[in-house]
Amino acid sequence: MELEPDLAETHQALAAVYRKKDFNWEKVLDESDRALELNPGLDQPHFFRAAAFYHMGFLDEASKEVDAAENINPKNRVDGLRARGVIALYGERYADAIASFQDVQQLSSKPIADSHLAQAYFYQGDVERAIELSRQMSNDQSASASSRAQASLASFLAAGGESKSARQVLGTLVSKQYLDHHAAYSIGAAFAQLREPSNAMLWLRRAASTGLPCYPLYEHDKLLDPIRDQPEFRTFLAELQRIHDAGPPRP
Repeated sequence: MELEPDLAETHQALAAVYRKKDFNWEKVLDESDRALELNPGLDQPHFFRAAAFYHMGFLDEASKEVDAAENINPKNRVDGLRARGVIALYGERYADAIASFQDVQQLSSKPIADSHLAQAYFYQGDVERAIELSRQMSNDQSASASSRAQASLASFLAAGGESKSARQVLGTLVSKQYLDHHAAYSIGAAFAQLREPSNAMLWLRRAASTGLPCYPLYEHDKLLDPIRDQPEFRTFLAELQRIHDAGPPRP
């Protein structure tokens, strides 16, 4: 930025940092917009914008960004499939999500979509497969993949009535150094299933404030059903709805 502030790739790199490390979605959008102003032929800023939008719950806008990215670079199938899978997952189109994530598995050896695939299996009703995949990923070398998998596993076990096993996983998990918004969300869902609304809300608020304020997800997720009548959850959901109803940030 000091040497050449009008270099598109610099703004793209900044957007990547905000997207992958800080989870600051407004900054992601700002830097991606600037990169595209300077070079409309870049595809990654559109994928970064898509990620920002689906984390914030604006699924239609996220889909449009994926379309734009794929029009620019149709060879980048992995990023497109992963983004479309998350959009489908948050939009309750679980069969579509599974298809996209399975295609990602075929194209990439990295576990970049496996935790989301496990969730899609669970919501589609294939609980055994969801648990099996989450167990496989729990010892992955990637800190994010491992923590997300363990958090999802805890929520699946709690939903299946395996409270003791779920608590054992949670006990190991909450001491980990790396817990992002996806892991926090699943920990909150696990506590919801364990009928611990105070702990559930602690983690759900953490998830929303650190990168996942996705109103459609909180509104529809059946794992959160045990706490839906809790006053604190209703207040929290109303807060997310107000943000969502205001619409996506505009350049």
